[in-house]
Amino acid sequence: MNCAICGNKLKSFQGFKVNKVKQDFVRKICGNCVANLGITKIDSETKNALLLSHIEDLKNLIENNEKFSASVQLEKSSTEKEEELKNEIEQQEKFNDVKNDFIINGSIYSDVLMRDDTKEILLTKNNSSWYRVFQYSDIETFDRKIDEDVSYNTKKKNGITRAIVGDIIAGPVGAIVGSGTAKSSSTENREIKSIDFSIRFNSGYVYSISFSGSNSDIKKADSLYVHLNGIINSNQSTIQSSDSSSNNIDDLTKLKELVDAGVLTEEEFTAKKKQILGI
Repeated sequence: MNCAICGNKLKSFQGFKVNKVKQDFVRKICGNCVANLGITKIDSETKNALLLSHIEDLKNLIENNEKFSASVQLEKSSTEKEEELKNEIEQQEKFNDVKNDFIINGSIYSDVLMRDDTKEILLTKNNSSWYRVFQYSDIETFDRKIDEDVSYNTKKKNGITRAIVGDIIAGPVGAIVGSGTAKSSSTENREIKSIDFSIRFNSGYVYSISFSGSNSDIKKADSLYVHLNGIINSNQSTIQSSDSSSNNIDDLTKLKELVDAGVLTEEEFTAKKKQILGI
């Protein structure tokens, strides 16, 4: 490991820990840098203050020939924690307000909530305050993957029956491929282990959600599939309608140019316009 400030190599068990910041890792600084910070005594207060210090802040102190103060750093860290906690509370309150609106006015599919009245979809993650809201029109496509186990119970009437179970399956819903010397009947058993969805938005963002194989989760997954499928079909109809309107405008513009050029009369233009617009 190297010193996080000067870059000098540190031997095992050398250096002082710094920069124990959220979503970061602990790094170390060498004894020379500690001395350059004006630290003459390493007590518990100083150790705690260094752990809460940012590397860039320590570098700036050395460059500006300023001394490190454990008490100042601890007070600063306390203020930062209070501000961070305040932001987290505000984020949680905002999330609760948004989610409650969807719960009251929409449909709930585990971490995915939908509102048909505003045509919005709310994406959440577990029980965190993270969320994103998209318009239905932002949904580009989605994939559904069903992970299931298939097994067969074969009942023999007479003789010996030989079959391959679970290895060779033919047909859209599966059929045993085997051979036998007697009549038999087979029962197919399907057990859903999980159902995974990937929802892709026109911004390129992809959201994934997984449902278990429980009856309640399967019902939620089925309902989500139907809802998403309806949205995709609606979006495609809107695009086709928009394309049709755009084509109509282009056709009318060309006809108007023919009128201006004297190729068509106003009466002919009016008749063609009604034909294009379906009037």
